[in-house]
Amino acid sequence: MKKNIIILIGAGQLGSRHLQGLAASKLKLDIWVMDPSKDSLVRANAFWMKAKGVENGHSCHFVNSIMALPKNVDLAIVATAADVRADVVELLAAYSRVRFWVLEKVLAQSLLDLDRMTQATHNAEGVWVNLPIRTMGWHKTLGAKFSDGRVVGMAVRGGDWGLACNALHYLDLVSFWTGCSLMSVSGDGLDSQWHHSKRPGFYEIYGELKANFAGGLDVFLDSKNTNTPHIIEVLTTNGDWIVNETEGRAIGPGGNVILGRFEFQSEMSALLVGAILESKDCELPTLADAVELHRPFLRSLLSHWNQTKSCSDTKLPIT
Repeated sequence: MKKNIIILIGAGQLGSRHLQGLAASKLKLDIWVMDPSKDSLVRANAFWMKAKGVENGHSCHFVNSIMALPKNVDLAIVATAADVRADVVELLAAYSRVRFWVLEKVLAQSLLDLDRMTQATHNAEGVWVNLPIRTMGWHKTLGAKFSDGRVVGMAVRGGDWGLACNALHYLDLVSFWTGCSLMSVSGDGLDSQWHHSKRPGFYEIYGELKANFAGGLDVFLDSKNTNTPHIIEVLTTNGDWIVNETEGRAIGPGGNVILGRFEFQSEMSALLVGAILESKDCELPTLADAVELHRPFLRSLLSHWNQTKSCSDTKLPIT
């Protein structure tokens, strides 16, 4: 039986979680993991062995150059950091024929890099961005409840939840829940100081972003330098909901409770790959839709970066 050829570029923490998930796929996969770091490849191989992918009928190869990858690829997952993603996508698209792509977020650090990836992948059969909260069972159930009325406002609040890195997850979730398009993002409520993120060479920021969606829907995203719980407040015409993502509990009008949890990437990757290879589609947002979320987001944060740093950078060092 011919195996589906999967390329995973980026063998860091997230890439390794994808690899764990691929090991559980019911399809037979020929997986190629590419990372320039030998240490990352060694760690990824340890994840692979622990996940028992060989026992499930898959094969896996670890290489440190795009030039060592196959020429014909069914699916490429690009799990690099944002600063090099456009370069990697262009290089792989020029070297291999890739049918389908899944790109990690934050997609890019500049508007130009968004255009570069769009152009490089335009001949593919499908391109999606891994903003997976919309695909999780709990959040789909909540969205169905909210649709009983109409969402009229929303806020995401909590301590140190990685606003620059993770805000796009919630902007996409709002779009999924409401069907509304993102119109603008304001960084007027952000702190004046940026701080180093957990990943060396990248930055994060505290404070509040305000996002305006079509139809006048305002969404507030607030991250503070505290250890307060991660809460989503959803205001609907049928009453208000408090979604405590830390506890996995959503409480709505009349004390209605819906329990759930965040799903791990290692749980989702096999289903994602299966859906793409078998139906040529999946529940993730397309690249085109994700780019439209990224543009106002990057414009706002890059403007704030240049203002607070007294510079005129064209790239925002987030990932």
